[in-house]
Amino acid sequence: MKKKKILWLSGTCGLYKEDKQKKGMSPNGTKMANNKFDINGGGWISSLQREIMRFHSNDFELEVAFPWSENFDDECNGVKYHGIKRMKRACLFYKKKQWEELKRIKEIIDNSSPDIIHVFGSELSFGLACTITDIPVVIHIQGILSTVYDFWLPANISWTEYLLRNPRFLSSKMSLKNYIKREQLMFSKCLYLMGRTEWDRTTASLLAPQAKYFYCSEMLRPTIYYSENTWEPQKRNKKIIATVISSPTYKGGETILNTAQRLKQFTDIEFEWNVYGVFDLKLSSKLTGINLKNVNVKTMGIVNVEELKEALIKSDVYVHPSYIENSSNAVCEAQLLGVPVVATNVGGMSSLIKDKENGLLVPSRDANMIAARIKEVICDERLALQLSQNGRACALDRHKPENIVKQVTEIYDSIIK
Repeated sequence: MKKKKILWLSGTCGLYKEDKQKKGMSPNGTKMANNKFDINGGGWISSLQREIMRFHSNDFELEVAFPWSENFDDECNGVKYHGIKRMKRACLFYKKKQWEELKRIKEIIDNSSPDIIHVFGSELSFGLACTITDIPVVIHIQGILSTVYDFWLPANISWTEYLLRNPRFLSSKMSLKNYIKREQLMFSKCLYLMGRTEWDRTTASLLAPQAKYFYCSEMLRPTIYYSENTWEPQKRNKKIIATVISSPTYKGGETILNTAQRLKQFTDIEFEWNVYGVFDLKLSSKLTGINLKNVNVKTMGIVNVEELKEALIKSDVYVHPSYIENSSNAVCEAQLLGVPVVATNVGGMSSLIKDKENGLLVPSRDANMIAARIKEVICDERLALQLSQNGRACALDRHKPENIVKQVTEIYDSIIK
């Protein structure tokens, strides 16, 4: 039977870096200097690629295109890879730069002639593929920029005040507006969408009423999914709170500091709050007037997947304070490891967490409520164990690799037919 040709348009390079490293080569095919590479355990897209190729290498011919410093074409382990020169400073000459990207995307599509194009996320220009080809395009929803914009700023601050404090973000604001218009265009033209929460399904029904929506969960990193070590109640006086965020601005930097202050003020809990994924919370500290050291908050920067796994297992509770979210992979990974989770009830979080069953949901920005829930988990071992066991069982089923591969391939078949 003839293999189906699948083209992925992705924000990350899948297994390209990892496979090149194993061969001792750099992405451009030359010998790699000092044998060093920035590999952080791989994300969910590389995890999906690994499982797709494991189960369906005889059924699919896969090509992956992604943003890079320059345009290039390469092949490794039977997969063709295409670099797309990334757009820089989109606030300047945006239309011209967008045209250049689309021109490169069209070139890749024409040369590949795939049966289906799978676009990961609507944040980049790749979803515009549905406007330049008759080949079916399915957009796999990650976040939705139109909603992120509404929750970008911390509470009680205007764009004027924000930009006065952070003038370098002016170009980001201008670029974001261009990206939102671009995203709205691709949603209005796309005929097929993939998502995983009730939030992205209902939002998509408003932005893309003509599109058929398919459910598909996300593949998580194998180091987390197959971990032999999982969370157990910690027997120590100092309690450890863990959080993983990207941007403190809309992922809850302010909330972390306000909540930590409430814990210091209203409880006698000795704690340390470790924040992974960021190197500082300077703006959050300025806006709240709270010094990180005074409330036992530490920024831990970016760590590899093994380090993160061990940190989560050794924590007492995982807290996700985001102001906007679809389904947080950080929350899913914490659940997989059995860590009790407290998360703000925003976006698609209610599709991941049933309150008081496999996690605790709290109102966004409500520092008092979040602090109270953290105290409950820390002080009630029976509750912590219940959230741990139920959260892990739910996540193991939701992110089971065989199920996700089956979902993806059935979606491909349905669209192609």
